[in-house]
Amino acid sequence: MSIPLRGPRRTTLRSSRSQASSPGPRAGSRMSAFWLLALAGAALVAAAGGQQASVQSIITRETFDSMASGRNQSGCEGGSLYTYDAFLKAASKFPAFGTVGDEETRRRELAGFFGQTSHLTTAYCYVKQVNPTSAPYYGRGPIQLSTEDNYRLAGKALGLDLLGNPDLVSTDAVVSFETAIWFWTTAQPPYPSCHAVMTGNWTPSSQDRDARLLPGYGMTAYILNGGVECGTTSQSAQDGVRYYKRYCDMLGVGYGNNVFCKDSTSAQPPSSSPGGPAEPSPPPARRTGLLIGVSAGSVSFLIATGLLIWLLLGRRRQKQAEIREEATEQGSEEGNLFDVDQAMEDDFEKGTGPRRFHYNDLVLATNNFSNGNKLGEGGFGSVYRGFLNDLNLPVAIKRVSKGSKQGRKEYASEVRVISRLRHKNLVQLIGWCHIGGDLLLVYELMPNGSLDTHLYGDNNNAVLPWSVRYEIVLGLGSALLYLHQDWEQCVIHRDIKPSNIMLDAAFNAKLGDFGLARFVERDRAMSWTTVAAGTMGYMDPECMITGRTNAVSDIYSFGVVLLEIACGRRPVVVAEKEEDTVHLAQWVWNFYSRGRILDAADARLSGEFDAREMERVMLVGLWCSQLDLKLRPSVRQAVNVLRFEAPLPSLPATMPAANYMSPVGTSSCTSLTVTGGNSSSGGTSTSSLAAAARQPHNQD
Repeated sequence: MSIPLRGPRRTTLRSSRSQASSPGPRAGSRMSAFWLLALAGAALVAAAGGQQASVQSIITRETFDSMASGRNQSGCEGGSLYTYDAFLKAASKFPAFGTVGDEETRRRELAGFFGQTSHLTTAYCYVKQVNPTSAPYYGRGPIQLSTEDNYRLAGKALGLDLLGNPDLVSTDAVVSFETAIWFWTTAQPPYPSCHAVMTGNWTPSSQDRDARLLPGYGMTAYILNGGVECGTTSQSAQDGVRYYKRYCDMLGVGYGNNVFCKDSTSAQPPSSSPGGPAEPSPPPARRTGLLIGVSAGSVSFLIATGLLIWLLLGRRRQKQAEIREEATEQGSEEGNLFDVDQAMEDDFEKGTGPRRFHYNDLVLATNNFSNGNKLGEGGFGSVYRGFLNDLNLPVAIKRVSKGSKQGRKEYASEVRVISRLRHKNLVQLIGWCHIGGDLLLVYELMPNGSLDTHLYGDNNNAVLPWSVRYEIVLGLGSALLYLHQDWEQCVIHRDIKPSNIMLDAAFNAKLGDFGLARFVERDRAMSWTTVAAGTMGYMDPECMITGRTNAVSDIYSFGVVLLEIACGRRPVVVAEKEEDTVHLAQWVWNFYSRGRILDAADARLSGEFDAREMERVMLVGLWCSQLDLKLRPSVRQAVNVLRFEAPLPSLPATMPAANYMSPVGTSSCTSLTVTGGNSSSGGTSTSSLAAAARQPHNQD
């Protein structure tokens, strides 16, 4: 665990004053679909006894192991007690835990729960409070349950004698998690439960607002420790928030408001819907009646499900007919969407995020794709500013050039990849349209454009301050960590560069342009399985030789971008003579070898930066962009260093060289998908990159 180990937080929990109370196949008749899907509904009813599957779909075993990373460290006692299976079994007894609200709300609540429990136990390292002063009811378990009152109430809710045997909380794995989830989901009068706070089911009173007690993760800290850490900037308070943010990043969800307890910057009326605290989760004894009620209503549920699917099938056929009719009106010879397999249409229809737009709506939104609305132009199409009146939303619309075979391939790739991903540091795909030969993607509009315009724009652009740059670095690292390790499959982006890093209104980084991205099974992420692609200057030199790429190739690009952000220089500046070409990584390494790495910082910053942050960004950039891929870190290792959760890497004084050998059976570099560029945009040649691997340059 990167945060230094310490004893569990000595926290006196508030004493509670009240007891916790596919769609059917396309072929076949509608009647067949009715019965097939009715059977599917029966399967859903059979699973209605608990919400374990819902929690399990978010907190996988791998995610749990990452969150509870302190269990396996030397001197930690949590390894044998805090198990994934025990957590799931305990969670199944509290139906509302991790299942209330939309996907974002559920993920944020679970991030909050693990954030607070990790803070209290140092990532599940400790089980018992160190140096207890309130024996025998001192802190135990994930939430460090303490005080006689809490042991009595928890025992009563769970049907256990915790007053007589408090050690159950520290010896029985399931009971340990049950007490933690019980406290999390139980109101603590006069305050709500942590569960109600994180799910938007608590509305603060005017007195609460005056005291800066607002919905959000910060309020859970107040509930758990009575405000001991509220309104402070102590290391302990920072650690609690750091755990929460880290887990939000892992689960691909935003942090929400009021992250710090009593944070004055968040003192605003809540955006959640009004309502009192959610009803406390029923104890296990009440679940029998719940299940009986569900079973009694199963027949009605099956009938309702079948009728609903019947109607949906009819609506689907009607919608497909409308699509074909619109395609004909737009001049499509085949009267269909486009020549990519119909399965692509089905992929979108099954999704819950992006929606299909009518072509005429996008024409109206962009003023008929006028030049005045054009935001930029690339190799395979243009991007336009638009405004969707029905959504009252400004958007960016990418229009792929007609007749561009590569553009159509990238369009198909992008929609298949990004429509399945969800993370606060990825550009959100709002919708799509492919009809009459036109291929269009609708994204959230990024008011501050791309990172490269701020690093290399004209003099009218203000210099991007270091504090903003550092947050961009962390955001990009968070996005790459999600793609490589925290999503269900490994996603190799293959084109990480400043022009693909977009900035929202608050200058938060969002990685976009997934036209070259590929899904790779996690156990093959480090194999050379994907044909190389990307932009010159950011491509892994190994790919240029072998013609293949893997997840480590993204790490190289990430390192190059970090150096650009820190130094304000392009990755490669090509000169007339190849030996005069300047490679950014080698240029920075020259300063590092002389113990003057901070001298490589962007001169436009005029020395106004945090030296420790700058050093970390530069060293991680060098670490990631080493020519020998075996010396590069994983994205998690790199991000941990950037977050000050791991020590600085130990790098050699001189930049290591690398010898390349093309794997047997791989393509040559003539088959690469490469975006070229001129010298000002970082373009270079394969021979120049190979020369950099052989002979270091010594230029300042």
